[in-house]
Amino acid sequence: MRDDYTLFRRKGSKTWYFYYYKGNERIARSTGKSLKHEAKQEARKFVERGKVSDITLNDFSKDFFLWDRCPWIKRQHSKGRSFSKQVAHERRAHLRNYILPEFGKYYLTELNKRSIENWLTSQALSNQTKNHILYSFRIVLRDAEDAELLEKNVLDRVEPFGNEAKKRDVFTVAELKQLFPDDREKLLEIWGSLKHATCYIILASTGIRTGEVRALQWLHNISDGALLIDKAVKADSSIGTTKSKDVRIVLLPAKAQRLLNEWFKETPFSENVDLIFFGNGKDKPWSRDYLSKYFRPCIARAKIETTGKNIVCHSFRHTFNTVMRQVLPLEILQALTGHKSESMTDLYDHPTLEARLKKLEGSRKLIESVWRN
Repeated sequence: MRDDYTLFRRKGSKTWYFYYYKGNERIARSTGKSLKHEAKQEARKFVERGKVSDITLNDFSKDFFLWDRCPWIKRQHSKGRSFSKQVAHERRAHLRNYILPEFGKYYLTELNKRSIENWLTSQALSNQTKNHILYSFRIVLRDAEDAELLEKNVLDRVEPFGNEAKKRDVFTVAELKQLFPDDREKLLEIWGSLKHATCYIILASTGIRTGEVRALQWLHNISDGALLIDKAVKADSSIGTTKSKDVRIVLLPAKAQRLLNEWFKETPFSENVDLIFFGNGKDKPWSRDYLSKYFRPCIARAKIETTGKNIVCHSFRHTFNTVMRQVLPLEILQALTGHKSESMTDLYDHPTLEARLKKLEGSRKLIESVWRN
């Protein structure tokens, strides 16, 4: 009769490993021990537990992060811990799009730190996204450990990836005029339609977030030259509160209001509750990625030079903050952008060298007074 396990050592290693059997399949696992008698105990304990031999990551995580079916989420809520539907949707996407295609068929006991780290390092993703994926994976394996299906969560000691957030660049005032010319034919040549031109000029002239512009309804145009911002489109395409959960009013320049009025006359959906910028159907907002993808060729058509710059759709918000900080009091600027702290406003401020010099000129007399004879 075949033994339940077979001890062995790999060449050059002091650690004992063992093979265990799943049907006709032979699977290798480390004991983590260098002494043979300790390795035997470890292997025997693993085999006798007998729980994990037939559980794959796919099997274990089939309901994980699914809002109405995930036992882990229900336990979090029963403990009084916050875990929103939006976050659940995002973490389920990490499983569906990244983790399970690579590791879903692995048995829980086959997962190891090195292979997961090597895989994640090789992905063409930002470090921030990698950390989010890592955290989602860690939650799943921690739950498997708590259920005694894993002896140890192999991701407990994995270090996060470093912060490599790219600095976003801004448009100059001249480039904004280039993007939104007064000539209607040139404007439509750049943006493709009045609907898109109106959407992007609102982003540029108010500094609101892309999720907020996608959630705008006609009722939000509360007066000529003003928009109410109280909603935003979430990652799961539902419409909820703004990122900061605030309600604010932004001022709309005459040029942007004029385009909005023209779009109101052309749109097939002009009831108060209708979305201003609808997707596939009047109740369907544009997806999170839509504005970014549509934006890139428009910048090229406007002949905006982006070589060596990180110009993205969110650059409009950075540009608004940078330009308006030179002319508006801080409290007014924050009332428009929804920023809660000066440090956040600073993060979105990208002053030119000339602007920095002009700001310092007011201190010249004080500096000179120190050196005056």
